Amino acid sequence: MQGVLRRATGSDMRSVQPFDPGVQPVGGGVHGAGIRPSEIGHENVEEIAQVSKSQGDMTVKEAGRMGGNAVKNKYGSDFFSEIGKKGGRTVSDERGAEFFSAIGRVGGKAVKERFGPDHYLEIGKKGGDAVKEKYGPDYYKEIGKKGGAARRRNTRATSSEQ
Repeated sequence: MQGVLRRATGSDMRSVQPFDPGVQPVGGGVHGAGIRPSEIGHENVEEIAQVSKSQGDMTVKEAGRMGGNAVKNKYGSDFFSEIGKKGGRTVSDERGAEFFSAIGRVGGKAVKERFGPDHYLEIGKKGGDAVKEKYGPDYYKEIGKKGGAARRRNTRATSSEQ
C-alpha cells in the first residue's frame, strides 16, 4: 500500500514522492527514519530530529556551524579576520576598488528600499550618540581639528608643488 509524503525541495512544497512503509530508503530524513506520514505532527518533530540525527543526518546550517567551530578551535577566532582580509585584498586586486563601491551602492539601495530613506539618519544618529557617550562631547571637536589640520597640510602641499 502506498501513501504520499510531501517532501520539501528548498522552499518548494509541491514536489511529491511516493511513500512505501515496507521499503526503507537509503539516507535519513523522514524516509530514512522510518516514520510514516500519519506519524508526522507537531508533537513528533523533536523525535524526528533525534532519530534523523542518530542516523547521521545534518542540515547545511548545522554542518556549517560544526565546521566553523572546528576551524575556530584549531586556528583561533582571529583566523577568520585574517582570511577575510586576505579575501578582501584578493578581490580588490582582481576587481579594483570600484567593485566595492558598486556593491556598496547596490546594498545601500536595497537597505533603503527595505527600511525607508530615514533609516540611515536613524542609525547615524545612534552611532554618533554612542561615540559621544564613549569618548565625551569634546571628541568631535578634537577629530574635527585634526581633520581640518590634515586638510590644510594637503592643500598647502598641493599648491606648493604647482
